[in-house]
Amino acid sequence: MGPTPKAETDDPVLAAVARWLDTLSEGERIAVGCSGGLDSIALLDALARVVPKRRTDLQLVAHHVHHGLLPEADHWCEQVREFCAGRGIAFTTERVSVDRDDPAGIEAAARRARYASLAGLPVEVVALAHHADDQAETVLLQLLRGGTPRGLAGMPATRVLIGPDGRPRRLERPLLSVARPAIAAYARARRLPWAEDPSNRDPRHARARVRTRIWPALLEAFPDARDRLASAAREQAEAVELLAALADADLALIGEGSQLSLIGWAALSPLRRRLALRRWIERHGIDAPRRAATIDWERQLMQAAQARANHVRLQVGGPDASRRTSVASTGLDGWEIRVHRGEAKIIRTAPVSCADRADALPATLQGPGRWSTAAGELRADLISGCATVALRRPASDGEGWRVRTRQSGDRLRLSERSGRVMLKKIFEAHGIPVWQRADWPVVCDGDQVIAVAGLAVDPRYRCDAGLSLRWEPCEARREVAPESQGAGDGGKP
Repeated sequence: MGPTPKAETDDPVLAAVARWLDTLSEGERIAVGCSGGLDSIALLDALARVVPKRRTDLQLVAHHVHHGLLPEADHWCEQVREFCAGRGIAFTTERVSVDRDDPAGIEAAARRARYASLAGLPVEVVALAHHADDQAETVLLQLLRGGTPRGLAGMPATRVLIGPDGRPRRLERPLLSVARPAIAAYARARRLPWAEDPSNRDPRHARARVRTRIWPALLEAFPDARDRLASAAREQAEAVELLAALADADLALIGEGSQLSLIGWAALSPLRRRLALRRWIERHGIDAPRRAATIDWERQLMQAAQARANHVRLQVGGPDASRRTSVASTGLDGWEIRVHRGEAKIIRTAPVSCADRADALPATLQGPGRWSTAAGELRADLISGCATVALRRPASDGEGWRVRTRQSGDRLRLSERSGRVMLKKIFEAHGIPVWQRADWPVVCDGDQVIAVAGLAVDPRYRCDAGLSLRWEPCEARREVAPESQGAGDGGKP
């Protein structure tokens, strides 16, 4: 690493980029999220200038997320492509699908799609061009929305993104201490081309109203507002860290892995109980719900704990709430909290991809195989020497055993002497939650149930060498281990 050129120390943008590069490990790959706007173009240009002089071991690529929301979107993508080609910067792009009718708003939907695209890049570091004015706007917005301490802490300089491959990426913001006017001066001095997104000044968006109406007046009345708000954000970040440590200490005593013991949790004081609940949700990579929604979740969990409920699916707003809360407003859209035998767990309710497997259960079962549905995966393997679980194969000249999902009134014989018992009893004995039972595959000989996948086989159909059946609900693959993703960062578009 050579001496720092004077130009890099004099210019705030180049100086911030140089300091940031010094923190990176040798050989890391950096993807710059580049929309084509002034801020991201300035960051990309600064990195293209400094990396070859200061960190030749690093690899740089620009990534453009094409939202397809505005007529100018194709032009912006090509503009970034041409900018990268002129400077010898590797370029990638991805067109994402954004739900315009998302209940959380189109900005939130676009942000989720954008971060998902960034998280999937084959890099170690993702660099974004958020700056000091963005941070101030975020703090103001969070304050006006009645934000939590985490929201008032603004955007962190670094956080973790987990990609679809399960690998972590560091999301970093090298320009977070640099003011917008300094970035604009940098871009103008170098005559950089950038795109103007009309939505940034659209008064329908809260951030645009803050940026165009409130922020100029605030700076005029309080010239040091940018620094003051940054200082307040740092104070809140320290408070968040302390509160998280307290909640983690409680969760270490009352939780195990991704589960939460309701007995231990209910014994906490109300404030610590609420704090632990929010932290537990956050540790699953989900933005914790706002205060009203948190109190509603707490009420439902307390009811489940006091009633010693064994099978509960918590609803947003609750079945007896006078006014149901929007799922989107809680940050738990696509997730559910479920209680089973005194333990609460968070479940991903969005479909799990089974693209590399079959897409339906077999109509009949004749031999080994592997089949999937949206509800889970059925496996049939040939085994020997395990007569308690092996199902004998059907006659080679027959049509095979019939496969279907469980139906009301289904019964199965468990022993030679006993009569047939309701499948409900079998599910209860194996601790299968109520919400998984309707999709559970059963095997029939004609109309008679002869096996429940992975749980029981009619003794008249057992054998020493036969088919071992196993059913894995997709829900099991949707459970998310704590700390699998980074928490949100204040809602910056």
